[in-house]
Amino acid sequence: MKRNLLIILSLMLLIGLFYGCFSNSEKQSITVEENKITDNQITEKIVSAIENAHSVEFETEGIISQKYAGKETTIENITYSQEVLGTRKTYNEIFSRENGEEYEIISYTEPNGEYIDVYFGVYGTWLKQSTDKKQLNELDMGSDGFLLFGEYIKRLEVTEILEEKRGDKDVFIITGEVASQGIEGIMDSFVSEEQLESLKSSHEVLKNVDVKSIYKNLKPIKMKLIVDSKTYLPIEISIDMKEMAESVYTNMARLVGNQTIARLFDVEEMRNDKKNISFDTFDDIEIPEEARNAEEYEIIE
Repeated sequence: MKRNLLIILSLMLLIGLFYGCFSNSEKQSITVEENKITDNQITEKIVSAIENAHSVEFETEGIISQKYAGKETTIENITYSQEVLGTRKTYNEIFSRENGEEYEIISYTEPNGEYIDVYFGVYGTWLKQSTDKKQLNELDMGSDGFLLFGEYIKRLEVTEILEEKRGDKDVFIITGEVASQGIEGIMDSFVSEEQLESLKSSHEVLKNVDVKSIYKNLKPIKMKLIVDSKTYLPIEISIDMKEMAESVYTNMARLVGNQTIARLFDVEEMRNDKKNISFDTFDDIEIPEEARNAEEYEIIE
């Protein structure tokens, strides 16, 4: 029971937070005095540029590698995505490998009144599901997933900014961390009070504990951005959540009063890298008729 609870708690936090090469580079360190622009101004410009874009497409390389009681689990994903920003209309083509097993999933989402229609294509078969927007466990931004990275960037504590020439583009290479307070701010928006109460009522062990403490005093999320210095739009975003995930398990161990839990979980790697990011290269996402005509199904809990 406790192991299942831990999985639920870790997914609630980590899923919401989680999911090329150039030559002839010339690197130059940038100081605030030389450029007369502060770290906050740079991140504000990046967030504003993303929010003012119409659409985005990108590739994602994600990996979660961890051990539980000595048993290793590794999940690797390579995803090609398109999103019409601010509409929750998306397309994803996912190639996944879990402990050597490979599979491919194609998915579309689009708003439909108070619902989000989700279409899944697996091995040539399409399935459809309609989900109440209020039940979606995501930021209440009326938006899709990519804008969540704006929430990270808003809270990014910049440690270094480099200027570099990549091909025909001048770019900023920005490194920094989202500290515990920033993560708490994201999670306060990400997880509603209703969701927390529902979780507590479903698990007796949580009845008299503060579930929010699971994402307090976490180790930071490490980030690296490569940004077009003219448009302030990101070209690449890299997120390393290994240390943050380790501190999640430590908090969970304290939460349920079992310190051995933190030792049972060994996070070896947890990364999410978005590459080849391009904005405003398409107007809309067309959903194929075979997906629209798919059989509708319900998730059985």
